[in-house]
Amino acid sequence: MRTHSSAWGLPSRKALQRKLKEGGVYSGPADGKFGATTFATIDALASLGIAALPTPQRAITALELLTRRTDAGPATTDEDAPPTNIVGIEAILGADAGLRLPYARWEIVDGPDAAERAGDALGFPVVVKVAGRSLHHRSDVGGVAVGVTRDELAAAFARIRDVAHRHGDVVMVQQQAASGFELLISILRSPEFGPVAIVRPGGVLAELMDAQVILPGRWTPQRRLEALRRSRLGVILQGYRGGRTYDVPAVADLATAALDVLTGGGFEFIEFNPVIVGERGVSVVDAIGAPAQQPAGTVSDLLDCHTD
Repeated sequence: MRTHSSAWGLPSRKALQRKLKEGGVYSGPADGKFGATTFATIDALASLGIAALPTPQRAITALELLTRRTDAGPATTDEDAPPTNIVGIEAILGADAGLRLPYARWEIVDGPDAAERAGDALGFPVVVKVAGRSLHHRSDVGGVAVGVTRDELAAAFARIRDVAHRHGDVVMVQQQAASGFELLISILRSPEFGPVAIVRPGGVLAELMDAQVILPGRWTPQRRLEALRRSRLGVILQGYRGGRTYDVPAVADLATAALDVLTGGGFEFIEFNPVIVGERGVSVVDAIGAPAQQPAGTVSDLLDCHTD
């Protein structure tokens, strides 16, 4: 928000300024134009420890969770309950009719024997995790085990199965992606620009590096590739100051394929996190998304900015 406010769209920016005015921390106009006064307010809130979320959809989803009510009236307290319209990687890749999304292979398993067969097929070490059909913040509740060897598999499966059962989910054994540069790629619909891809550092660098690049879907694939190469993130990926080089064209190809899945599959947004970029190729490790139609009465509807 502080450095790429245009990614949020005019309705979102106006809504934020109105809320800041209502809270008595902003005195400027609610015109959607972010200048020194708005940025100073955002910085002041950040200095007080108020959370900053990396994508517009995550911010709106957070507001929806905070304001969700039960039939009796009080706000719910289950931090792990996701919005009902969020889907996981299985549903997203199921909409990839052209099979263009490069992903780390997986198998859904229902017991330790099935987990071992999956490990043999995928190759050890593997990742054992909650599949994400209903639980989408798995790391927060111990729902992911990485680098699992054959000897460690039975214990890891039992532990992850317990987490999955508590949240009405199932267990996935996934191929462990090779090491590389981690990215977070968000694909969403903007009322001003149409479908856009936002590419930024992921993993441990997500909060340290402000190097995201916006790639509109209305651009040609070649133009998106050139914009990615010229960006600060692209410079880093191409071996800045003798560093390791990564496959920038593969990242641009993934953005193009994901934009097609967003529009062709009827999604409102898709987020790939993490995406592992190697010297040759990329691998989608996990993903969440939301179908285009949202339930009525959400904060997104009230702010008129759920497509930002």
